[in-house]
Amino acid sequence: MNIDFKTLYFANLDIADVLTSIGIEVKIGSTVIAWAHSFSDLGGEPEGLDCTPLSSFVRLQKAGLVEQENWTVDYWFNEDDYQAIEALKNASSSSPVTVTFDKGSGTSGTIFTNSGVVRANYLTGQEVNAVAEGHCVIELSGEWTMTPAA
Repeated sequence: MNIDFKTLYFANLDIADVLTSIGIEVKIGSTVIAWAHSFSDLGGEPEGLDCTPLSSFVRLQKAGLVEQENWTVDYWFNEDDYQAIEALKNASSSSPVTVTFDKGSGTSGTIFTNSGVVRANYLTGQEVNAVAEGHCVIELSGEWTMTPAA
C-alpha cells in the first residue's frame, strides 16, 4: 500500500496558520519568508582587545571591532519559500534584508535593514514526526541599521 502522507495530513494546511507568531516578519529581496521561525543575531559583540600592562594583576580589555558573520534564517520547509530563496541564491546579487517587529494590532514596529547575497539554502536533517526545516545563509555587506517604531 502506498500512502501519500503529505496529502493525507497536510493537503489543506498552511502551517503559518497554526504556528505561534511572535510578530516578526523576515523579508529577503521582495520575498517574505512566511514560515521563518528563527534567525541569527541582528548585530554582534565587539572583540575584546587585551590592553593589560605588564605590571597589572588584572586583565584589562577594550572593545574592538565587531566581526560581521554570515546571517542565517531557519524556516519550516515549504515549496514557495524554498524556491524564492533558491532564485535569490542563483542570482548571486545583493538583495535587501529586512526584519520587521510587529508593534501590535498589525502595525509595523522597529525595522532592521541590511543587504547581502544568499550563499546557501538547504534542508537540514529530517526527523520522524517532524516538519522538514530549511536553512538559509546570507553574506551581509554591511552593518544592520535600525529604524525605531513611529
